Amino acid sequence: KSLLAKVLLPLVGMVALAVIGLMVVKSQVGPRGGGSGEHSHADIKVGATLPDFTLQPFGADKKPVPISELGAKVVMINFWATWCDACMVEMPSIVQLHRAYEDRGFTVAAVNLDQNQEAVLPRVLPKLGLSFPVYLDPESKLGDLFEVQAIPLSVFIDGARKHLLPIARAPERQVSLIATRQRPDRQRRHRTRSA
Repeated sequence: KSLLAKVLLPLVGMVALAVIGLMVVKSQVGPRGGGSGEHSHADIKVGATLPDFTLQPFGADKKPVPISELGAKVVMINFWATWCDACMVEMPSIVQLHRAYEDRGFTVAAVNLDQNQEAVLPRVLPKLGLSFPVYLDPESKLGDLFEVQAIPLSVFIDGARKHLLPIARAPERQVSLIATRQRPDRQRRHRTRSA
């Protein structure tokens, strides 16, 4: 009984104190991302209807396109970058998928996350042979909406903007965007390559 009193009871007390402390911190911090942004991560649960967000097409003279105007039954929003090896490896498969199912109402919105898109994309896009448009996320609004932390990441939505399914590559094939994410207020300091 002395072992119980000397070791086990203090250990149980410390665990209980840690749990209570975590609960207090969680109640003070609130939901993840808890800023005053337009959308929170709770808005994008599978099955939820998304707001009618806009996509910024690549090219200087192109106007933003509301997602609802794509007219597809299913839209695959693919977050990618040319410096991401895993993204470049999967892109030919996405092109094949689009070509196979485009006539059935499937489309792809390829959201490029490269830093210097105006210089990089004109060199790379012809080599990829994309059969769908490339969009940009200059203010990281889509990245924030879909909580993009690593790429490649694909999100599937239906024509009514219902969030169907998020799909990420295996963790060892993803590239973390925490340090490399493009934002006006945060410059990319280094490039991270996938494993």
